[in-house]
Amino acid sequence: TQTHQRYMFSTKGDMLATGDEQGTVLLYSLATLQETGRMMSAHARPCVSAMLHPHLDVMLTSSGSRCFPDYDVDSPSPSR
Repeated sequence: TQTHQRYMFSTKGDMLATGDEQGTVLLYSLATLQETGRMMSAHARPCVSAMLHPHLDVMLTSSGSRCFPDYDVDSPSPSR
């Protein structure tokens, strides 16, 4: 997994919008439970949120992931 963040989704009528770890935005039909569309490489990092506007044909997406330092605990501490 590339992120420890939660993935947010939204619905509007029959449509569900969400994202994935590759930065792709995904659209599904709630009636058929089938994928109806996707925007490949919408983000360079995981797409963690896709929100459909309740009245307009607009979607807002966001991306990102928390980056944790790679602490090497086996290395000796620097001398002072």
